[in-house]
Amino acid sequence: MSTDSIYMGSQGDTGPQGPAGPNGSIDILTDVDTTTVTPSSGDRLEFDGSNWVPVPHRQIMMLWAEENGSMADNTDEWSYGNGAVGAQIGIPMLYPGRILGMSINAETAPTSSCNVEVRKNNTSVSNSVTLAASNNNATTTFGTPPTFIAGDVLNFKTVLGGGASDVRVCMWVEVDL
Repeated sequence: MSTDSIYMGSQGDTGPQGPAGPNGSIDILTDVDTTTVTPSSGDRLEFDGSNWVPVPHRQIMMLWAEENGSMADNTDEWSYGNGAVGAQIGIPMLYPGRILGMSINAETAPTSSCNVEVRKNNTSVSNSVTLAASNNNATTTFGTPPTFIAGDVLNFKTVLGGGASDVRVCMWVEVDL
């Protein structure tokens, strides 16, 4: 992922972020392409290796939950605060986006593999993270990130407990602002 970006409307002294040209457009700059993809309000310019192109403004954030006891197979045991658990507990999303991956940490490592899946609107999205026996940490990225829309509720479900306890699980999401 590129870290070179300029937000539409930025001010600066040189380059694409400087004052607009005589016709009021940044398109007169040779390394800015806003004609192939027309920018929308809130877009930013991002360097693709040869040109500055408009892309939607996105933010990566994490949603995490905790199981303060021993994990059990096929359970909705994840708490987002104060110990409340259940299949209907999750985080409603304000913006659309995609789930990039997951991470897991167990204070007490599992004796056999444990597995936690991501759920959207209380249905598996067929993506999960697996913590191998005797390990305390694991991460995974999703080759094809599952998507969600504003209003979808994201949560977790334990598929295999594996004997792990005092566990935190996290999904990394990218939202379109």
